[in-house]
Amino acid sequence: MSRLLRRVSAQPGFFWNDDLLDHGNQRGLPPYYCRECGHSGWLTVIHEGDSYLVSDTRQISRKNIDHHKTIRYVYPDPQRLDSAHLADAGARASSPRRELERGQSQLPGFQPSVCPDCLVIRFSDRCPVCHIATLPVIIHHEASSANGRQPQDLQRCPMCGTDNALSIVGSQAASLSSVAISHLFTTPLNTDKKLLAFTDSVQDASHRAAFFGARTYRFGLRTAFQATLTGQTSIPLIDFTDRVLAHWQQHWANDQKLAAAFMPPDLHDLAAYRDYIEGRPGPLPVELGRDLRLRLSWEVTMEYGFNARLGRSLEKVGSSTALVDPEQLAAVVDQLALILPEEIGGLRQVSPAEIRYLVLGLLDRLRLRGGIVHPLLKRYLREQGLWYMLTKKIQPLLSPFHKRSRLPKFLTDRAERGVFDLFLASGKRPTWYVDWAGRTLTPDLSPSDTNDVYRLVIDQLTQAGLLQQIPGGKARAYGLRPQVMLITPQTAGLRCDRCGHHPTVTPATLGFWLGQPCLSYQCRGRYRTDTRLSQHYYQAIYQRGQVER
Repeated sequence: MSRLLRRVSAQPGFFWNDDLLDHGNQRGLPPYYCRECGHSGWLTVIHEGDSYLVSDTRQISRKNIDHHKTIRYVYPDPQRLDSAHLADAGARASSPRRELERGQSQLPGFQPSVCPDCLVIRFSDRCPVCHIATLPVIIHHEASSANGRQPQDLQRCPMCGTDNALSIVGSQAASLSSVAISHLFTTPLNTDKKLLAFTDSVQDASHRAAFFGARTYRFGLRTAFQATLTGQTSIPLIDFTDRVLAHWQQHWANDQKLAAAFMPPDLHDLAAYRDYIEGRPGPLPVELGRDLRLRLSWEVTMEYGFNARLGRSLEKVGSSTALVDPEQLAAVVDQLALILPEEIGGLRQVSPAEIRYLVLGLLDRLRLRGGIVHPLLKRYLREQGLWYMLTKKIQPLLSPFHKRSRLPKFLTDRAERGVFDLFLASGKRPTWYVDWAGRTLTPDLSPSDTNDVYRLVIDQLTQAGLLQQIPGGKARAYGLRPQVMLITPQTAGLRCDRCGHHPTVTPATLGFWLGQPCLSYQCRGRYRTDTRLSQHYYQAIYQRGQVER
């Protein structure tokens, strides 16, 4: 699914680059989207001193991979669009409209538009060359310029401000092939699980082999997790790794197969692992078993936290999900329902249900952004999100993290590195936390009152043991304690009636979410029961219990 183009028009539309002959009267650009908030638009290149949006997909892709400084993100300006439909769809992103800070390509007194035919930036309602109406747009660009190096595109979302969050819509042949291979290796109808994959060069063959191995590992891991949950109501996150190992150790009665199935590809070069796999069959060595358990616990934490909404995850397809222990959460909410109205005058009319939903959304966002405390993240937490603490030199058992990768985000009361989420409002720049408090409690809260709300909430959650505080210099980081997290196969679907955001919850907590504000930043929608066709196909795959590398 590569070279997909989004039509340059007021109404979203898509077609393939290979079908340009069939769409001769249409112009398209590669679509981008934000993995954090769902914002989308057109990806292009604008050369210095030029006003033309480059439409060459190869040039755009190459410069996007290189984070080139000429990359631009273009999206419709809903404030200037005549279409009521697009104005409503853009309400989430631009109501109230944010000032065009952070380097967006605007000129004082001028608002750019794009000609849908010649793709030239104009500052009028009609193109003087093509004599057609122009499309009002916002052109976004932010590049780094540190240490005198060549500026590079930050891939920073213009809506939520998250770095390295913008991706091209599409998928390459290797990704699609890996999905097919994973299905072949998990079906019980395949009794001879072997594979030959052909490609046109030695280098590509080596890369494909490693890529396919890594992808089938992820599918097998999810199947192993789901099989462990069969017949269970819920399992504490802190105990889940031991339950997975015990279940499959009993199922296979072969420790070598256990190690081969669950040891991730990036740890295959461990001397202890190679010696054990290549040696005679026997029980798992103590040291290797300890390393395997620690890494597998990190994989569990990522599957139900940091990566819970990426790809065909167990939570995204509705197979299983993680949640904070409802009983412990209820106790904190009862306490906050007494404290908040007394401490903050503007909250005297707020109900316990509204306070509960504020906390519920806060903790769910923290979980999905990777804010679950884990032993492999302790140094990363103490250093307030320093990427070097996630490298193999510091944590050899941790999954690989590139400097430009998404990084786990915890809560912090002081943004020292700009990595963790600052829950206290500072300055005029809007944040998700200010927006969330206004939509769940009351829109009349002042910034100082909002800060007081979060200070009290975080303090009570920490005292109750739901959050763990990790000091790091002058700042303090906060993360979810795995002891209060539960993993359950009982799931229910929700969908926002405006933006389409679809979280996975449990039947027991469904009533807390129905009719409540959407978690998406500045979205004015409400959650309704998801009546769309769910991904039963992937649920069936994970329930087969077939694990094979």
